[in-house]
Amino acid sequence: MGVLIVSEALQGDLGELGAGFPQSPLFARSAWLPRLIPNTDLHLGIVLAAATVIVAHIVLWRTPFGFRVRILGASVPAAA
Repeated sequence: MGVLIVSEALQGDLGELGAGFPQSPLFARSAWLPRLIPNTDLHLGIVLAAATVIVAHIVLWRTPFGFRVRILGASVPAAA
């Protein structure tokens, strides 16, 4: 169902005019993340993803909030 909704949106106002297949327009070059290694697709997003994983690990395994989240996911009675 979601694929059909996105496909329909890209066929309309959200799609790129004149494209051979449904796609959204590209962002302006100024909005792209900087590349870590020139002439490759490796950009700052990989660093941001790794930092997000580290922060999520710390939050889930080292804080009371993370403990509550893990307990809720492991036990239906605790979630109730």
